[in-house]
Amino acid sequence: MTYGDPPHSGKVVEFYPNKQGRPANMKSADMGTGRPPTAPGSVPGTSITNVYGSVGVTTNYTASTSAIILVDASGGPVTITLPTASSNRGRHYTIKKIDSSANLVRVLASDLLDGADYIDMTLQYQYMRVVCSGTEWYVIGGVSVKLEEILQGNLEELVDLNNQVLMELKLHGLHLTSMSDEVMEESDAS
Repeated sequence: MTYGDPPHSGKVVEFYPNKQGRPANMKSADMGTGRPPTAPGSVPGTSITNVYGSVGVTTNYTASTSAIILVDASGGPVTITLPTASSNRGRHYTIKKIDSSANLVRVLASDLLDGADYIDMTLQYQYMRVVCSGTEWYVIGGVSVKLEEILQGNLEELVDLNNQVLMELKLHGLHLTSMSDEVMEESDAS
């Protein structure tokens, strides 16, 4: 960068120690493609103002230029449809349910979303961040995304196991102790 260049001239200054620290001007570029860098969440050819924009929706909506979609489903269920993956490689969206109603927000993808056709959000402030690979959409972050289903299933299994153990204890007249130094032999278990 030389004096008089605008602060964001698209140049970077690199110093090479074997050349006694003299700066070399280089256009900034993506090392893999050689093209100018693309802002996070953007698709080449889109403006930066659209990349970071947000939109509030209360009815079904197809994601487009706004990267952040705030969904108020208090008036009824809302479906957010992701665009086709083939023309949106690298694009990402953050979708957040902002209301406290029991109405669900469904995020739908025709090209699959984490291997499924859709993912539902039911909790207030639940959100997911998705990114497009060019062939399908992937969830790369969020709060309570699929996790509540997994936890609910595990919780039900633990409750069932606990009930089975309690029934076995009652059936055989046994009891559990909280602490014991005793070692149970295999013959004691029968």
